[in-house]
Amino acid sequence: MSKAVRILIAMMAMAAFSASPAAAQSSAPACSDTGPTGAQYPPRCPAPQTDKSQVQAGGTVRVTGQCPAPSATVRFVLRPGDTALATATTSATGTYDVTVTIPSSTPSGNYQIVVICSTGPERTANIQVLGESVTRETTTTTSTTSTTAAPATTTTQAAVGAAALPRTGQEILTLAAGGAVLVGLGVAAVVATRRRRQHTA
Repeated sequence: MSKAVRILIAMMAMAAFSASPAAAQSSAPACSDTGPTGAQYPPRCPAPQTDKSQVQAGGTVRVTGQCPAPSATVRFVLRPGDTALATATTSATGTYDVTVTIPSSTPSGNYQIVVICSTGPERTANIQVLGESVTRETTTTTSTTSTTAAPATTTTQAAVGAAALPRTGQEILTLAAGGAVLVGLGVAAVVATRRRRQHTA
């Protein structure tokens, strides 16, 4: 074997040796849920985090975390109910940062946002749904009490006349009696005059 061939083989071996760590590093998981721990091993995958612990139905929640596999599909589900919230792709380091929307029809209660990576176990984050926000309009009814005043008493001429009838009748009787007396006196005077005339004749 010539010296040139030996040099070529040695260079190829060195290139393969130097490429192996890079290839191993590129295929290594971004994080791990099992296995040994240490500087030479991938770190533990963190639990998903949310930007709030309570949310109104129909509201949004930001979920962040990391999956073992980089550039892989990750799904988000609301439990109980297994309601699909979103689907995303992890970054080159397996991280995700996704904002999901809680369905407006979700009843109030305690739930879990489940993060399902392409590999590894499911990861959950607790969330409390408060129910859909409803604006209630309070209608104030003002009761108007109508006070009907008693009609004013109007004294009419007829009423005055009716009230005066008893006194008017009494006066008429008095006048009638007086008239009768005068008539009687007149008759007596006439009779007396006639008698005088008869005696004179």
